[in-house]
Amino acid sequence: MKFIKYLIISLSAFLLITSCTENNTTEVINTKTKTLFLLSDMARSSDLIIGVEAMVAKNHSNVEIKYIETKAFDYKDAAYTISRLAIEYQGKDSLYFAMIVEPGGTDQRIIFENNNQLFLGPNNGVATRLINHFDLKDFYLVENSDILGGSESKDLPATTFYKEAINSMLKDLPLSNFGSVLDNPVVFPTQENENEGESVLGEIMYIDNFGNCISNIELNNLDQFSEGDLIKVTAGGKQFFTRYGTYYSSVPVGQNVCFLNTENTLLEFAVNLDNASERYGMQAGTFIKLEKGKVKIGVLRFNSSIDSENILAGMKNSISDLGYETNRDIEYLELNAGGDSDKLPDFAKQLAQAGCDIVVPISTPAAQAAVREVGEDIPIVFTYITDPISAGLYDIRSNITGLSDQTNFDDYLEFIKEIMPDLSLAGRIYNDNESNSTFAQEQILAYANYYNLTIESATAQAPDYVDIAYQKVMAKDVEAILIGSDNTIASAINVIAGDCKKDSIPLFSDSFAHTEDGALASISVDYDQLAKQTGELVISVLLGNNADDIEYKKFPTNIIAINETTATSIGFAIPQEIKDKAKYIFK
Repeated sequence: MKFIKYLIISLSAFLLITSCTENNTTEVINTKTKTLFLLSDMARSSDLIIGVEAMVAKNHSNVEIKYIETKAFDYKDAAYTISRLAIEYQGKDSLYFAMIVEPGGTDQRIIFENNNQLFLGPNNGVATRLINHFDLKDFYLVENSDILGGSESKDLPATTFYKEAINSMLKDLPLSNFGSVLDNPVVFPTQENENEGESVLGEIMYIDNFGNCISNIELNNLDQFSEGDLIKVTAGGKQFFTRYGTYYSSVPVGQNVCFLNTENTLLEFAVNLDNASERYGMQAGTFIKLEKGKVKIGVLRFNSSIDSENILAGMKNSISDLGYETNRDIEYLELNAGGDSDKLPDFAKQLAQAGCDIVVPISTPAAQAAVREVGEDIPIVFTYITDPISAGLYDIRSNITGLSDQTNFDDYLEFIKEIMPDLSLAGRIYNDNESNSTFAQEQILAYANYYNLTIESATAQAPDYVDIAYQKVMAKDVEAILIGSDNTIASAINVIAGDCKKDSIPLFSDSFAHTEDGALASISVDYDQLAKQTGELVISVLLGNNADDIEYKKFPTNIIAINETTATSIGFAIPQEIKDKAKYIFK
């Protein structure tokens, strides 16, 4: 019986304690009847914020503090944050906002009301978006000594001022007690979201922690844009292109994108895995203008060789495959010197003066002219370049990158010796005015000794001299003709291929297009990939990737092509193991 008696007493005590605990917890929660939003660019560990929070805890136990740290010195960003808070909490009673973000060169602080919301802060423009959104009218300076602990506002350090002013604000004193009426509080210029002809105007409202820029542009002002469109953005004094997508991943890493922010359907400008604010200097308050973007791509060519034609066509196809349509998104301005290098400087100037957004020189001579005549503000993406370093492309200017079709001439000569193991004397024709061809000549001569090969060479400075050069090397009783990395010879491939067939001499090249045009065999880089990646690189640079941060790209020399018709014509048996490795067999 004693045990049961003690058990009943214990259970009763437990229930009583539990009941009291629950009641006390509920009581504590219910004591918080006011909310103070403490918005500041000072850390919560700063003396000012600690002082304000300590004062509130001591004098206003019924006040809940919500601390929000803003960007340092950025009162325009803070202006957006405070307006969002006021809008979201509109209709809720007993809300107080202290805005302690003080750059702007003013020693005035103001207090004002919006329905049941009270706001206190510097008179430096931080209240701009509140004033615009709510059409606020009555503002008072915070200056009277009796609400500041008996001191004049001008004599108080910021920590003491805000402790005293917030203390008085939380007492719900009449605003007229704080000081005199202020007729014209400071506001900064703003740009409403609106359409102006075919353009859309707006401004950046705030920058998030990743550098993404959120504007005030809404969906109903974007009717002229469709997903995938290029948009030309003017932000402050800068212009750039961005793609209209649905999320950051709508573009590859490093490229510009804009899309409707899912939280509040505002247009956001971003860089996939990078910082749009830093890239273009956009900050809260930056005015922006959007227009349908049509990129002008200037193409400069030395001649109309089959390789040059294929690369240009492949680049265009690549850009189209990425979703950018010619005449809608892209305009091409093409100039071709027809093999006359003297025309290239003037052509390069014409592309720059025509307002091209990017210039793509195809071949080394074209690239050398472009880097001299096109200003650094226009990016250059070169392609079909043997060696951009020896060509001096990086010595002239910045804002340049591209792709090289440089042949590995060790692999080139090894391939030829596989086909003709007994070859000991070969002829080479090249244009010694082309730095790319001179580089190739040096490489071939350097590797020739390793393959017990002697090279007899002749030069041709123009296609009309190719046949004469051919006769010169043939006079040396050469057993094969080697060509490679030469725009002049490439443009006359039909001539030299015809001569070699007539004399039953194997012709080797470093372009599968030359094999299609009559050379016996070739080993080359993958020109299809070169063309494809040229298009991809052009778009990447147009959408914000810094050309100087992109190393030029080289490709392996591993694409084999053979021409069985030529082999039959000159009576040459191509080894079966070579045929088995060939990507292209022309018949």
